[in-house]
Formats: sequence, structure tokens, C-alpha cells
Amino acid sequence: MEKSTISNLKSLASPPAAVIDVLIAFSLLLGYDTRISNNWRGCQKILADYSILSKVDNFDPLYCTLSNAHDSEKILDKYSVEIIRNNDLNAAKVYTWTKSMIEKVKSSGGLKE
Repeated sequence: MEKSTISNLKSLASPPAAVIDVLIAFSLLLGYDTRISNNWRGCQKILADYSILSKVDNFDPLYCTLSNAHDSEKILDKYSVEIIRNNDLNAAKVYTWTKSMIEKVKSSGGLKE
């Protein structure tokens, strides 16, 4: 994922609910506190985290809990990549990455809780 993807999303003034949902699922998968990322302002704070790209680049499915993966999946299940792409191209990149990592967590068994 590129820095421009994150910065373009962060700069959105008032994104559609689908984009916010993608970012909530993304944040949850990366292990951010859902009390912070449950709305647009919280998502913006997470996108502003200087270490977010490092977390993406170093994401290890074995260190993500299955419950976080399942919760992220539930959020994304109501959308397709086409729906997200129609809302925002950068959000579609995040959606695709998140869906892919969810599958890796599920296939690896994830972090045991």
C-alpha cells in the first residue's frame, strides 16, 4: 500500500459510509482499538498514525486474532470491491488488502486468544 493511498483517504472531508466501514475493518484487522476507529474522526486519527504503513508492510496473519479477522469480515461482507471502487478508488485498495489479509488470518489460524 502506498503512502498516497492513506493520505488521500485521510484528506476526505465527509466520505460515504461504505468508505468509513472499510477503514473501520482495516483498523480492526491492524489491531487498533475499535473505540477509536468507530467513526470518521477516529479513522482519520488512525490514518494519521505515522506507523500505519509499517503496520501494513509488516502485517503477520499469525499475530492477528481470528476474532478481529471475523469482525472485519462481517463489516466488509455487505460490500463488493465494485461498490467500494464506485465510492473511492483508494478505499478499494484498502478493501482489497483487508479482504486478502482476512483470508490469510483465517487460513493460518491467526493468533490464539
